[in-house]
This record gives sequence, structure tokens and C-alpha cells, in this order.
Amino acid sequence: MIPAQSAQQHWARLVRWARSQQTVLTVLGAVLLATVLVPLAAGPLNALTALGFPLGFLLVAQAGPILLVVLLFWYVRRVNGAEDRL
Repeated sequence: MIPAQSAQQHWARLVRWARSQQTVLTVLGAVLLATVLVPLAAGPLNALTALGFPLGFLLVAQAGPILLVVLLFWYVRRVNGAEDRL
């Protein structure tokens, strides 16, 4: 039989693992959105202009990298928060 403390530690590890998986899947989904879907949608958006540039180009060239940097900071903060709860 497993002692109560070790069973609690086991469940705590499983919860942390599930949260880690959820975080990684969220990050991968957002990266997929920023690097694949936004450039695919850029073609039709190029008919519109913003600041003198085609809107599709502006989204891919500016918003994509900004989204990736924000996502990186969010991921690091979430992972560090999970480690602090250990």
C-alpha cells in the first residue's frame, strides 16, 4: 500500500503535468496561428491598406513577431509560476 504522503505527491505531480501539457498545447496553437494561419489570410487582406502598407503585409511583418514575443513572455511567466508552487 502507498503511504498517504506519497499518494498526495503523486497526484500533485499529475496535476502539474496536466497543467504543463495544457500550457504547451496553448503555446503551440498560438504559434500555429501566428506563423501559418495569419500569413495564409494575408493575401486577401492586401487589398486593404493601413499606414500606407498592404494590411496583410503589415499583419505578417508586425503583428506576428509581436504576438510571438508576448506569447514567449506569457509562457515563461506561467512556467515560473508553476515552479514557485512546488
